[in-house]
Amino acid sequence: WYLAYLITLKYLEKVGNTILLLDDPAVFLHEKGQRDFLRTLEEISETNQIFYTTHLISLFEENNLEKVMLVNADENTRSSFVLKPWKSDQKHVAAPIYHSLGFDKLIFENVKKVLFVEGISDKFILEGLKPHLKKLGEYHIHPISGGNKLEDSEIVKELNLLKCLNKYTEINSYFILDGDRILIFNTDSESTNEADNIIYLGNENQEIEDLIDFDFYIESVQDYYRNIFLDNEKRIEFFQKTMTEFKENNKVKGKQENSSEKVTKRLSELFTRKNFGGFSKVGVSI
Repeated sequence: WYLAYLITLKYLEKVGNTILLLDDPAVFLHEKGQRDFLRTLEEISETNQIFYTTHLISLFEENNLEKVMLVNADENTRSSFVLKPWKSDQKHVAAPIYHSLGFDKLIFENVKKVLFVEGISDKFILEGLKPHLKKLGEYHIHPISGGNKLEDSEIVKELNLLKCLNKYTEINSYFILDGDRILIFNTDSESTNEADNIIYLGNENQEIEDLIDFDFYIESVQDYYRNIFLDNEKRIEFFQKTMTEFKENNKVKGKQENSSEKVTKRLSELFTRKNFGGFSKVGVSI
């Protein structure tokens, strides 16, 4: 299948100035193959015009909505019309696309209440509180990002998209963001339209780890890294001594609500100076 398409596409590279119509292509390829196929289409489209229908997530580029056209059919009049992202309110175009591709089912299916958090460490921390907070136990906690801390612009983009998808569901949802995100939505007028369901943790200089009792958090760091350094007694001893000194030197500062340095930042800098490797707040949160 792919070889046949490849021959056709390579032929079009030479011919050029051709319109190619594809009906649900690449369905027999695995995800990586579908991504490779999409890149090939992009190369061919430099000299040809390509139209394709798809229900595959891999063939949809969320960052290039200008390439997408939605065709709506009216059964009564047997007519159709096209919605174009560059001529319509983006949320009215983005939401149906994600809905039809099943993105919303990955998050919202069988869920009535959702708390969206920034990262995976936030999810682990809040899930640890569920046995102690009955109301929190009613919510499914979903991280917006599974890895590195998102940039401000990415946070705004993700929140706007998820708010679009909420329109297709009958759920209660809130966004829990670190306090250091407050300024984004205070300065971005487009992002404040639906800011009533955003909950900030702490002030503009804090994240969720700064709201945890300082002594308890440092003990959690020690418990986690003792297991990491388990096969090196001297390293464990040096680590314990370093953390004791850090705890004493930072204890008061760590409890100040207006501290300008997050505890995870101070720990990251400490780990770098002492050659302990990268500090993993996700590991500690588990």
